[in-house]
Amino acid sequence: MHLYNVTLQRAGAITQSIVGSFTGTASSTNSRSFVHEILVSRGKILELYKIDENCQLVSIYSQEVFGVIRTIQTYRYSGAGKDYVIVGSDSGRIVILEWQTDKNKFVKVHMETFGKTGCRRIVPGQHLAVDPKGRAVMISAIEKQKFVYVLNRDNLSRLTISSPLEAHKSHTIIYSTVPVDVGFDNPMFACLELDHGEFDHIPIDIEKLDADKQPKKMLTYYELDLGVNHVLKKWSVEVERTAHLLLSVPGGTDGPSGVLVFSENHVTYRHQSRRDVTCTIPRRDTCNLERGMMIVSGITYKLKTFFFLVQSEFGDLYKINLDVGGDGQVERINCVYFDTVPISSSINITKSGYLFVASEFGDHKLYQFTNIENVVSALTASHLPNNEPIDLFKVRALTNISLVQSIDSLSPIIDLKVHDILNEGTNQIIALCGRGPRSTLRILKHGLPVTELAKNEIGNPISVFSIKQHVNQKHESNIVISFSNYTLVLTLGDRVEQVNQSEHGMKENVATLATGLIGEDCLLQVHASGLLLLRPDKQTHEWDSDKKQVTRAAINQHQVVLALAGGEIIYFEYDPHERQLVEMDKVETGQDVVCLAVGTIPESKTRSRFMAAGFIDKTVRVYSLDRDDCMTILTRQALPSEPESIAICLMPSLFDDSQFINYLMIGLNNGIMIKSSMDHITGELSDTRTRFLGTKPVKLQKIRIGSNQNQAVLAMSTRSWLIYHYQSRMLTTPLSYSTLHSVASFTSEQCPSDGLLALGGNDLRVLTLDKLMGQMFTPNVIPLKYTPRRFVVSDRHSKLYVIESDHNSLSPLELEKVKSRSSNHDLMSMDQSGDDENRIENGNDESSESEIGCYRPLVNSGKWASLIRTFDPSNPDSTDVIELEENEAAFSLALVTFATNPLSTFKKSSSNSNSSSGDQFLIVGTAQDVILNPRSCSKSFLHVYKINESGQLQFVHKTQVDFIPTVMAEFKGRLLVGIGNHLRIYDLGKKKLLRKCENNQFPHGIQTLHVDGNRIYVGDVTESFHFVKYNRSENSLTIFADDTCPRWITAAVQLDYDTMAGADKFGNVFVLRLPRDVTEEMEDISGSGLNGNRWIWERGLLNGAPQKATMLVQFHVGEIVTCMVKTSLVRGSPQVIVYGTLSGGIGLLVPFAVSQDVEFFNLLEMHLREECPPLCGRDHLAYRSFYFPVKATVDGDLCELFLSLEVSKQRSIAEELRRTVADVAKKIEDMKNQSGF
Repeated sequence: MHLYNVTLQRAGAITQSIVGSFTGTASSTNSRSFVHEILVSRGKILELYKIDENCQLVSIYSQEVFGVIRTIQTYRYSGAGKDYVIVGSDSGRIVILEWQTDKNKFVKVHMETFGKTGCRRIVPGQHLAVDPKGRAVMISAIEKQKFVYVLNRDNLSRLTISSPLEAHKSHTIIYSTVPVDVGFDNPMFACLELDHGEFDHIPIDIEKLDADKQPKKMLTYYELDLGVNHVLKKWSVEVERTAHLLLSVPGGTDGPSGVLVFSENHVTYRHQSRRDVTCTIPRRDTCNLERGMMIVSGITYKLKTFFFLVQSEFGDLYKINLDVGGDGQVERINCVYFDTVPISSSINITKSGYLFVASEFGDHKLYQFTNIENVVSALTASHLPNNEPIDLFKVRALTNISLVQSIDSLSPIIDLKVHDILNEGTNQIIALCGRGPRSTLRILKHGLPVTELAKNEIGNPISVFSIKQHVNQKHESNIVISFSNYTLVLTLGDRVEQVNQSEHGMKENVATLATGLIGEDCLLQVHASGLLLLRPDKQTHEWDSDKKQVTRAAINQHQVVLALAGGEIIYFEYDPHERQLVEMDKVETGQDVVCLAVGTIPESKTRSRFMAAGFIDKTVRVYSLDRDDCMTILTRQALPSEPESIAICLMPSLFDDSQFINYLMIGLNNGIMIKSSMDHITGELSDTRTRFLGTKPVKLQKIRIGSNQNQAVLAMSTRSWLIYHYQSRMLTTPLSYSTLHSVASFTSEQCPSDGLLALGGNDLRVLTLDKLMGQMFTPNVIPLKYTPRRFVVSDRHSKLYVIESDHNSLSPLELEKVKSRSSNHDLMSMDQSGDDENRIENGNDESSESEIGCYRPLVNSGKWASLIRTFDPSNPDSTDVIELEENEAAFSLALVTFATNPLSTFKKSSSNSNSSSGDQFLIVGTAQDVILNPRSCSKSFLHVYKINESGQLQFVHKTQVDFIPTVMAEFKGRLLVGIGNHLRIYDLGKKKLLRKCENNQFPHGIQTLHVDGNRIYVGDVTESFHFVKYNRSENSLTIFADDTCPRWITAAVQLDYDTMAGADKFGNVFVLRLPRDVTEEMEDISGSGLNGNRWIWERGLLNGAPQKATMLVQFHVGEIVTCMVKTSLVRGSPQVIVYGTLSGGIGLLVPFAVSQDVEFFNLLEMHLREECPPLCGRDHLAYRSFYFPVKATVDGDLCELFLSLEVSKQRSIAEELRRTVADVAKKIEDMKNQSGF
């Protein structure tokens, strides 16, 4: 077995984001200013965003680094025109990246090795601090080690880096590292440290020691003496025990310098030889005052003045200003509640006034400031915080910022299944995402999202066109709709109205074959009897086809090609001086033309060289339109079916973005599209690729997309597919919309880009294409109340059943009690109330719970809120919810059809329903008063619900069990349950479930269960898979095989009777298989009741089962895989393994069909490791072998980097593989297309 791993949807989680002018693009409003971009780290991916003219974040670059990005920082030396990026990763190296515009990507400028690979606590890379003047950088580890590098530039303005200078301190934990702004004095860095040396060998809980005996947390300044090239410890002072974050204060002429130290409930200004100033941070009135509040992220913003914007762990934003006296001393800290946004991992402010919030979980947000200077609220300042009460505020809706854009993120994916739940004929990916009140159920449909702006029934239209009145006009002004025997002209503006013939001049009593702008301002209409050229001065030029009927037409801004009945093709050119069309040439083909296409005119040229025609004899011919060889056949192509449509599109080359080439695309009657590259001189076709798009004939139409109005092609069959260029890739992605048969591009003030006029059935529709950033799915988002845990799909009732539960949350009943106390002016606290005199009224508008979060009880209170949700995909607004009371939380569920149903007679008499032994039941495993660490509970139950004919749940009974039921499955008409390390079989009883069988020999805890016949596959939480045999005659469960390596299982899927695929919590996926002799021996012995018992006492090596499974596949994904399924994504496609990750990524493991492909991709992977080393210095082979050596898996993400290499490197690799560059690219594309994507 060999697998091909490829990412289907990149990770959505952002671990860190920074702002800078990385591309060095000048601002359109100020040539001295540079556009701010946002660079985000997605764990193992770097992605660069810019804010376009439509105020939308657009991805311009994305690159997997094949390593773990621990931290990133912006760097710019004095006088530079753009910013660099400094990266700390698991490579044991500090890497400096620079954006190269000619290559359109980041490249390594410097890479210095300082330690071992991996995320180790004593290897630097966790913290980065860059001197504000760009002279030095400090990179530190979690413990002990700190290096300082001196940065400079040579006489050619090239960046240079020195050897590292050590600033180590043993037995010291580093919490935060920031630069200290000292102007042009010696660079200085501040570290928040804790010395634990004297407590290393003392077996005692430090938290139980008296405060004066606990280890001290210190704020330490380190100075880089540029004169002696040495790092000195300059200053150290004790800070609060709960201090956790530092922010640098601007210095020199911009501010007082120093740092802000954030601890629980307080912020303190500290600096060498300066007075400390402390401020109490206001709290929301629904917080428990017994619990300290921490700041999780913050940013220092400096333009004309400076301020700080920080966020608490509840999501509240605070604006902090410093009042500085005339002597430079900080006299007061002003901390004001600003607004509330989702909890973030990073926040950034751009110079153009945008706030980017990289959410910890869920969608990321882009806001725009509406008020930043005059924030209306109370101010808090104090020098003695212990004597000052805490000010309280009421959370309100957004006031100082407004939401501009939401960037989709699936992080974290908790559970995932593939199913045609919408009955559309294609499978959808159903995922449980998010955490807490921001949780969602997402139904992901393969295709680009489309927004329908308008829809009107207009009869039975054939085609639609959009036209401008002048070539320099920004937006289209008219819509032309052709019917079978007449033409309709409409205005396109604030209102869509019909235009009189006297105004537009076009013929209305004929069907329009083609229309568009010719020259600068002339309008052309092609109809069955000829063509009509309309000038702005109302003069017309008409050409009559005599008795022959015009059957097909193709036009561009300068050229017109007509096909007449009988096979004659006539070519016209526009004469700009005479302002009329001139017949240039004609050719008699001898057979009917079924489709025509003329190429796009390249820049700096007046005509396109190529014209293509499709014929009824299943051929396509490419003709020259140059005057030297006009209407000469350049090339022919035979087709497997009759062509339906043709398009010649000018798009960037797959192998060089700066080079534009013509692509010939042919749509066939059998639903296949053929795409070929055309030589720009000879017209020769190469790199031909085919793709099945649907069961209907394929109609092709050129459109314009993006802010730059780039060319793309829309292929319309059973589904509509968009073929467009994105980041060195040619993507073919379906639209998530109904069937269309004609489209035309348009723009307007309300829709500045990506607008479409479309015909579908009898309707005219106005559409926009959303999020053209390589997106593969259109999400249908259903909000959930609590964190989702698991879900199942009932095919019989077409329902989804979801269990949700949240720790440190209140059930609706308890929440109502708290609210009733709050209405009497008490705080929403379980044990303590606040002082109303300190309450800050900040408006009465309530913000949604998904934004402000839910109420949290006291720490370790063991409070849970949980429910069972019934969801109908056909009616998303209709859901049934069963709230669990008495502090119960749901952890597992399963659909079971019991073989014996003792309730059928009772239910039939009481409910008058046709119950039978085939009734379906939902079993939900719950626990009461759960404590997570150490894991315990007061009671555990198995709830039994009967699913009635309408899919609703009817409670039957519940059975108490010993511990938390973590996983369940149906097994031969019974219930199989994993309870702790016990595996049990239950049958249905009248008053409770009846235990029939048990095995308690599993090492720690059962995490996954799969069933096939009499065999059970058990995934242990720490000890990998166990293979269990059920002996019906003896009613026993026997472990007969297990794994040789301990693995912390997080997800599993059965591949066949002897093979299991799994994933562990370290980011590995693997495949285990039982040897053939084990399977045969098991079947032989199990037939004998006497010999079948010997496994009960027989033990093999390592105190495990007598037989061992062998490992077939091993691969490090780099993200924690939380769910896996084996499925076919598209009907008729081969089965693949689909997995979802904690970071919100979706990946595929595609099996190789032939051994030749395995050899080819292994060689390609080997060459790419040499020619395309990872961006952050990590060795690719070592990364994919992070914990175990990679085995029988090809990294498809690495192989796809072949398309982004320089042309010379592509040719070199292709020659080594004895292939052409086009052949290699086609192989890579075909491998991914096998899955249907």
